[in-house]
Amino acid sequence: MHKTSPNDSAMPNQEYDGLTKREYISALTLQALLSRSDIDFINVARDAVSYSDKLIHALNEPSNG
Repeated sequence: MHKTSPNDSAMPNQEYDGLTKREYISALTLQALLSRSDIDFINVARDAVSYSDKLIHALNEPSNG
């Protein structure tokens, strides 16, 4: 099984590695969280990173199927 590393490049190319998978997922999550009108802005960035870490962890778990 291939493991996902949070520090792997999200979209690598020959010239530039770009954002890490963790950074990319966090940015997408942050965007979604900020679109909510009832958001707690004090903790939103921490929440986005936490959700990203949980997703990466879940992707690395063995399949239950």
